[in-house]
Amino acid sequence: MSLQKLEEKIGQLLEAFSGKAGVAVETEEGWIGFHENEPFLAASLIKVPIMIETYRQVQEGRLSLSQLYQIPEKKRVGGSGVLSSLREQVYVSLQDLISLMIMVSDNTATNLLIEQVGFDAVNQLASKLKCDQTLLGRKLMDYAAKRRGLENFTSAGDMVRFFKEIMEGSLLNETYKNCALDVLKKQQFQAKLPGKILDHLEGHDFIAHKTGEMRDYEHDAGILSVNGKIAYVAVLTSHGTDAFSRRNLIADVGKALFDYLRE
Repeated sequence: MSLQKLEEKIGQLLEAFSGKAGVAVETEEGWIGFHENEPFLAASLIKVPIMIETYRQVQEGRLSLSQLYQIPEKKRVGGSGVLSSLREQVYVSLQDLISLMIMVSDNTATNLLIEQVGFDAVNQLASKLKCDQTLLGRKLMDYAAKRRGLENFTSAGDMVRFFKEIMEGSLLNETYKNCALDVLKKQQFQAKLPGKILDHLEGHDFIAHKTGEMRDYEHDAGILSVNGKIAYVAVLTSHGTDAFSRRNLIADVGKALFDYLRE
């Protein structure tokens, strides 16, 4: 399948989708974009730049992956994750917080990491990487901030740039690039981009990704490697008929990209 055929296939999928979608794909052959600069509520995709900035600060010696943090009751929040349900006296390392934030999308872990690295640092990282639609405006599950109009945003194009930075960029050295990639490969939510390809991945093939979802929104973005060929992909969706239709669109784009790489 040529890159043009892949673009046509994705275009057909989007035409059949009743909601709003932004798609970005980058391969060795080139770039595909459909509304890739359109800002969406980021949901848990905002956790990717938080992870990158955390590893960057570790690399600079400002933070330590082995540092232990207590999880006080007053800082535990609901939504996805497990920390909010654990016993009162819990201590986890910075690396554990990163793993929980990415692998099971833990919102409590995310908020603790935001406290460590700072809002400004994450937003400056996004600006440096030319991710101009990305903004960390509030902590996760912070409804008071939400009522004040503060939100987290990103776009499909920005998410591809974040993932490409993890694989090919210069902000992180090889040690911390590998740390980030390893965590992303262990993603536990597999119904979207990998939903129709997991049984077909072989050998050194992999998908390393991060999902996001909230009411009326379903996203997934990451890195797909098949037959030694790498592609970066992001599919952000909102509204449409139901959550299933949004997840199914993302899975169909993942399958189309897999077929392109395999051929």
